[in-house]
Amino acid sequence: MSDSGKRLINAWTVAQAQAAGADGVPQAALVVRAAESANAGRIAEAGADLREALIHCEDMRLLFLGFQFFFRTDDHAQAEALASRRLEIAQRTGDTEHVARACTNLGLVHLATGRLESAQLLCERALAIDEGLGNTHGVARDLGNLANVFEARRDFETAERLNHQSLAIAREIGDEAMAAGKLANLGDIAKATARPSSAGRFWREAAAAFARAGELGYARHYEGLAAAEAGSSPA
Repeated sequence: MSDSGKRLINAWTVAQAQAAGADGVPQAALVVRAAESANAGRIAEAGADLREALIHCEDMRLLFLGFQFFFRTDDHAQAEALASRRLEIAQRTGDTEHVARACTNLGLVHLATGRLESAQLLCERALAIDEGLGNTHGVARDLGNLANVFEARRDFETAERLNHQSLAIAREIGDEAMAAGKLANLGDIAKATARPSSAGRFWREAAAAFARAGELGYARHYEGLAAAEAGSSPA
């Protein structure tokens, strides 16, 4: 893990790659090694291993890990290529759940690269699919990602509403990491809309949820934001 304590590749994603190895997927060992390198801060080494491992890979678990790595290291072209490949595979094989996940991941890339209209359409497509499937976890994820699009549009009212909907589902299904992310986003929106006390409260709640999820680096980060907000607010 990096000095900050923040995992670049989260524990669930690593576990999925390890499961692929147990299933005999030949590229899995190299992908798991890349994840370990990434979480230790060896970014160039991890990227090289992933590029080698994923050239001909069609395992969704491994491709998602690659997407997560390249998206979080701001290699948006590579992240988009991997999400697009996952979408093509999912559509070809009739894996509707993965169609939704690939769409929401593509939406995040489009959001990060300023293509807000297509980002919204992709996130809305993912949400419609997951609602149709009754995929509660997917719905929570998609609502949160769609909220990010509206936040980027500075439609803070819609972004806040969608984040609250996502948070309610995340709490209902017991997903602490997702709940933490939504609380952090609500803090960001409160800060952007000049509600410092609300921002601090949401960030403190996010820190506690990240700690429960084992994401101690993020917990420290948001505790620090909350403390700074309290220090800068008038008595």
